[in-house]
Amino acid sequence: MLKSSKRVILSSIYVSQIDGTNPIERIKEKTAWSDDQINSEIDDLIKNQFVNEDKKSLTESGRSSLKVVLAGGVFDIIHPGHIYTLNAAKELGDVLVVVVATDNTTVKMKKRQPLHSQEQRQELVNSLSMVDLCLIGQEEKKSI
Repeated sequence: MLKSSKRVILSSIYVSQIDGTNPIERIKEKTAWSDDQINSEIDDLIKNQFVNEDKKSLTESGRSSLKVVLAGGVFDIIHPGHIYTLNAAKELGDVLVVVVATDNTTVKMKKRQPLHSQEQRQELVNSLSMVDLCLIGQEEKKSI
């Protein structure tokens, strides 16, 4: 079982691989560690074959050691139920990925126009501390 400090690093690298951000900066946001401390932890993970030499990607072992949780919803107005549900989802794993419904899907689900655009809802959900990554959903394309 990996220590929580190692899981923070692995989850930060995992999310950075998806959204193209700098994993070191993401780790700094989540911790109060110095660059030397971060690099030492990453070097240890490289030695144990969880992180590749590039320090920006996970090995298969690194990826397999993480539990990724997926949650979805409209999130037009964040309320206590959202916070409770997302906190509970985060407790189930190491990485919480949230998918925000597109504007079109929101209209279909809620039978009304959303108050906030899908991009605004994504930005809001991304700002929640328990959320590691928020993406906008994709609408299913049906072929005739």
